[in-house]
Amino acid sequence: MPTASTCSEGLRRSRTEEEGAPDFPTVLLPFTPPTSDIKGGGKVMGKQGPWTLAFLGAGTEEAGSVTDAFFGVGRVQRDLGRSSLGVTWAGREADGRSQGSVSVDATLFFTQTLGVTAFFIRPSS
Repeated sequence: MPTASTCSEGLRRSRTEEEGAPDFPTVLLPFTPPTSDIKGGGKVMGKQGPWTLAFLGAGTEEAGSVTDAFFGVGRVQRDLGRSSLGVTWAGREADGRSQGSVSVDATLFFTQTLGVTAFFIRPSS
């Protein structure tokens, strides 16, 4: 029968006494209640030839002191043989303000074994 005990460091250990199984610690995370309800969202993904597109968005409705908000992320990637170039956008709009970031990344292979990955991220507000 599984049992659980909690140690002072905030770790929970589970074990099976009959089998003499070793203890495997897991970290307990604090519970954070949601601040607003999700009213809708959507996802669009696709690949056409060397192009890959992915977009995800969700909107929340006003709850208490938290106003409506929209969260979104999008990515466009172009394959170049074994290499690729990509642009990613992530953002949040709430209280009439927009926050987010835009990144550009590249994975380039020069030979079968020699390659490099680079990226640039710029926050936007």
